[in-house]
Amino acid sequence: TSDSVPIILSGVLNEGAKPNSSDHPDTLFTLLGGSYDMNVTESVTSLCPDSICKRAARDNSDSEPVERTDGSLRRLLTDALVVYGHLSMPPFVRNNIPDVSGRWGGFIEGVETSEVEHSLSASLGLPPVPKGGRPSWMNKWISATERLATSQQQALHYTHVMAPHIPWVTNPSGTVYPLPEQTGTLVAGVEAGYWVENPVYATQGYQRHLSQLGATDLLLGHYLDELERTGLWDEALVIVTADHAVSFEPGSHRRWVMGDNAGALYRAPLFIHLPGQSISEIRDEPAFSIDILPTIIDVLDISVGWELEGLSLLGDLPPNRDHVYDHFTGDRVA
Repeated sequence: TSDSVPIILSGVLNEGAKPNSSDHPDTLFTLLGGSYDMNVTESVTSLCPDSICKRAARDNSDSEPVERTDGSLRRLLTDALVVYGHLSMPPFVRNNIPDVSGRWGGFIEGVETSEVEHSLSASLGLPPVPKGGRPSWMNKWISATERLATSQQQALHYTHVMAPHIPWVTNPSGTVYPLPEQTGTLVAGVEAGYWVENPVYATQGYQRHLSQLGATDLLLGHYLDELERTGLWDEALVIVTADHAVSFEPGSHRRWVMGDNAGALYRAPLFIHLPGQSISEIRDEPAFSIDILPTIIDVLDISVGWELEGLSLLGDLPPNRDHVYDHFTGDRVA
């Protein structure tokens, strides 16, 4: 995620760069920050500069502050404590603290959930908030939906939610179930990143993934309904995508490219609704995450001050495109 989201938002490959605005000075946020109202919620990355996002929060005091992942001292200290536990504690202690191998940060996020209530949740018909709170990604999406009602005419709404994503605790209806894993296990049936050979575990993981996907689809539907209710849908460019995919192949790695799982890992969903579009179309040509920003620029008919490495998906695309996937493990697979 920390590699692929910057690619989506900058339109360039910047190997070894950190997922922050210092290492990525040119992004969708800097491109539109001077003339667009900014409603930005980032997870994992911190690509929107303070000069744009914090200013936007001050200028529009009626909206929620822009959420940043690098600005919380409490989160930083919590993550540091978890890492310290893995480095210094005996095995029986390490087995009972959250795993750190599956994400960039926020190791406890999604296990301890927020108690925040949102006024829109009742009107959406979502189940009551469970005793432990909803997963944070659900609250982020509900807040993003709520902000549409007070949106300015020319606005950028960007929300990155970690869903569908582990930990899986949600049913398609939006109800929440307790984690079946012990706290020291990232995913039941995964050892050192590999699914065990017994297909039962990968099948169960896939079912739980699809269950959370149902909840994701439910909230996406509410978001699109709100776009229509507010009249924004017909005029808006709406893009829904995933920054990467995962594999549920028994005996194979869940996230690393290994021949038998490349198809699952390479194919992430991408949906684009153009302003005024009323007829759907399926495009089968190869499309990459690096093409998303050039497409946005094409729709807005604006120019940028940096060289983009992708193609606009609105034009004629070649049926075959050379592409080498640069995986965060350092493996390169064409």
